[in-house]
Amino acid sequence: MPLQVKLLRVLQEEEVTPLGGVGSEKIDTRVIAATARDLAEEVEEGRFREDLFYRINVMTIHVPPLRERRGDIPLLVGYFIDHFNKKLNRNTEGLSSETMPMLMGYSWPGNVRELENVIERAVLLNTGRWISPRELPANIVDVNMKPSRRDSDQTLSIKKASRKMERDLIEKVLKLTAGNRSQAARILEISRPILISKIKEYNLDL
Repeated sequence: MPLQVKLLRVLQEEEVTPLGGVGSEKIDTRVIAATARDLAEEVEEGRFREDLFYRINVMTIHVPPLRERRGDIPLLVGYFIDHFNKKLNRNTEGLSSETMPMLMGYSWPGNVRELENVIERAVLLNTGRWISPRELPANIVDVNMKPSRRDSDQTLSIKKASRKMERDLIEKVLKLTAGNRSQAARILEISRPILISKIKEYNLDL
């Protein structure tokens, strides 16, 4: 709340006092603010100043969550692949035919940021031209996997397939990091003790 008072004063008076300065200076700025919260509700609950809310709420642009605009996913994927190819010095060309439907079928609770993280991870792990489902997090694959009618013996059950994919992914990351378990754990987004437990569980001697 104290910071909201300061920001309101800046917007109203169009002046700031530089850190270590002795006087205020005029500024000419335009403010673009983004939030994932309902600010009107925050005002009612006393967590956001009403005067600041009306000061910044000149024009509102509502951006629906990614699950409500799935048509944007291919465009975002293409952008992120290009971006991380340059950043990570990779040559990934795109997604395999099996991968895009999996991304389209996922609900993306973390919105665009989650998609960005998934693509960065996939580009980092990918060693070929196309990103396959093997480079996707297990939770995305699990949502999309459906048991085949022919698999009455459940040899391709979701549980068993997920374990195989998990084992293959851990093995790939360990090879990618030359056996560095701390680095591998960061890439896999799990703790080092869990990774060591998985290595023992899957008998991965790397």
